Amino acid sequence: VKEPPKKRPRAGRLAKRTGAKVNTSSDDSNAENDSNTNNGTRKSKRRTPARRKKPSPNKRSTAVRRSKRLATNSDDADDDESEQEEVVILRTGTDNPTEKKRLQDLGATVLTEYDDSVTHLVSQQPRRTLKYISGMATARHIVNDNWPSECVKKKTLNIDESKYFPNNKATKEFEKKYKFKLKKAFKTLRERKEPLFDGYKVYFTKEFNVNAKKAIGTMAQSHGAALMSRIPKSTANGKIDDNIICVGEKIHHKHCKNVAKKGYAIYNKEIIITSILRQE
Repeated sequence: VKEPPKKRPRAGRLAKRTGAKVNTSSDDSNAENDSNTNNGTRKSKRRTPARRKKPSPNKRSTAVRRSKRLATNSDDADDDESEQEEVVILRTGTDNPTEKKRLQDLGATVLTEYDDSVTHLVSQQPRRTLKYISGMATARHIVNDNWPSECVKKKTLNIDESKYFPNNKATKEFEKKYKFKLKKAFKTLRERKEPLFDGYKVYFTKEFNVNAKKAIGTMAQSHGAALMSRIPKSTANGKIDDNIICVGEKIHHKHCKNVAKKGYAIYNKEIIITSILRQE
C-alpha cells in the first residue's frame, strides 16, 4: 500500500526547519521595480504643474473709482453728453396716455402712483392730493402740463424746467386761499438739510377714517415723520412728548377725549397738509 503524498511545506516553515535561505530575489526585484514605478508615477504626479484657477467673475476690480463730484470740468462735459439725467414723471390732475407712451420712448419713466423716485412733478396748479403733497418731498422740478408736451414735440427730455413752473390764475388763487407762495415754499424744501417733520411722530386717533389715515400718513412719512400705533402715557411728573402730533377727525369723540386727558393737543389733518405746502 502506497503512503499518501506528503504535504509540501511552505517556504517559511522549510526555512525554519532546515535553516535554508529562500530565494526571494526575484520577488524582491519585482517588488522594487513596482515600488520604483510607483514612486516614479508619484513623482511625476507631483511634478505636474497645478492648474491655475480661473478668476471669479464676481471679483471686484482693483482699478480706482473716481468720484463724480471730484470730476474736472472736461469730465463733467463728457458726462453730460454721454449720460442723460434720469427723468421720473408723476402726473396729478390730468392724464394723457398717448403722451405717456411717447415720453417712455424718449427714456422717461411715467409713474401712476407716488414713489420716492419721482424727479418731475407735473400739474397745472398746486393740489392737496397724495401724489402732489408726497411728490414735493423728492421732486427736483415742478412743471405744468406744457413741459411734457414740449418734450414730445422736440423729441428730447432736455427742456428747461424753470420756464414751465406753475404760475397761472388757478395757482395764484390756491396760494391766496392757503396763504403761501409755491415757488418760495419749494425752494425752502429743496434747501432743507433735514425733512420738515424729521424727528416728529404722528398718531391718528382710533375714529380716524382708514383711507384718509393711510393717505395723510403717507404724506407725513414722505416728509420725514414716523407713525405711531399707540399713544404713550404721560410721566409721573405729567410731562408728555412734545414731538408727537396727534391727529383726530372728531374732536368730541371719546377717543379724542381720551388722548386729550393725557395732555396731548388734538389737531385735524390740515396741520400735515398745510404745513407741507407752506414748509413751516
